[in-house]
Amino acid sequence: MVEYLQSPIWKNPIMDFIDENCIVFEDEEENRLEYTDVHNKFKALVDKQLEAYIQDLGITPQDFVMACSAAAKKIHTMLI
Repeated sequence: MVEYLQSPIWKNPIMDFIDENCIVFEDEEENRLEYTDVHNKFKALVDKQLEAYIQDLGITPQDFVMACSAAAKKIHTMLI
């Protein structure tokens, strides 16, 4: 998973999205309605990227969640 998150397959679409949409955001305390639209589009992009990765691995989304949970527990244990 770490290798995937560091790869151009993941990074390029994410960075392209950020570059294309960063202009919408301003340094204000109040959230604007436009932020919600951009956030929803970003979530859809992330979902699409992760779904493609999971499909390439040939596992189910549930398997992916379990593997991520197990890895998080392992990291947490190492930090304690």
